[in-house]
Amino acid sequence: MQGYNCIMVFNKTKKKLLFCKRQKPPYEGLYNLVGGKIDPEENGFVAAYRELEEETGITKTI
Repeated sequence: MQGYNCIMVFNKTKKKLLFCKRQKPPYEGLYNLVGGKIDPEENGFVAAYRELEEETGITKTI
């Protein structure tokens, strides 16, 4: 079965939550949380950091 993840990224004070604005269909122009498919050879944490970097440019070291 295909696995998926959804990542909630807060600022340091935990008063703001990061959303991404979709740039292409489906749902172009709408907002969503960071996330995506977990590849068969990945665990959930590796996939979450990969998706975070792909979608926002934020890396694990920041």
